[in-house]
Amino acid sequence: MSRFGFRAAIAALIGLGAATSGQATILLGSVTGGSVQSTNPAGTFVKLDPTAGGFSVGFNNFDTHNLYGFDELQNVVLTSALAADLGLASIAIGTRINSHFVFFDPLATQTVRGSITFDTPLLGVITTRSKLIASNYLGAPGVTYLTPASVGLEPGVDFAISSFPSPNDLRIVTFNADSPGDAVRVITAASAVPEPASWAMLIAGFGIAGAALRRQRRRGALALA
Repeated sequence: MSRFGFRAAIAALIGLGAATSGQATILLGSVTGGSVQSTNPAGTFVKLDPTAGGFSVGFNNFDTHNLYGFDELQNVVLTSALAADLGLASIAIGTRINSHFVFFDPLATQTVRGSITFDTPLLGVITTRSKLIASNYLGAPGVTYLTPASVGLEPGVDFAISSFPSPNDLRIVTFNADSPGDAVRVITAASAVPEPASWAMLIAGFGIAGAALRRQRRRGALALA
């Protein structure tokens, strides 16, 4: 990225920060692939509203072909570091964050691919059972979080990527679920500009992604030569 392009990107983020702060939300989501596209009815993304009535998640509570998401606690200042599996491995104490829950709970074995866009940048995604249970204090009031032995994602079977194609996006490469389903917790910044403690690691992550894209383009150019 050129010096001008980098400065423009930073200026854009600062501009967004002036416009957005405090609470964050899931803006939109979509199902883009997987076996649920050929089911009847086909799977779609559904945003739930926990304030409309309590429900349970985590163990065959929905049994549909849909991909679901909902907002949890917002504008929380962490009193201890929060461990994640994607993005920042440890979100520092004192960071102001928002929490969101995403899950796929089909009746029988199905696969889904999709993407979800938030209105502030992702800081981390929690995918493993122990870390999900440890972070359930961020859950939405009125929602019951069940914790069967395989809650979360299965390593080597389910895949998700944070910050793709933009810092506000979660890309679900594949959720391959039956019982009890797949679930992740997404942690976003409490404003459109991440706090200073998060900047260095996020910028480093963008640099790694940029380097990977440059290598891919070079390989493509060599193949065409």
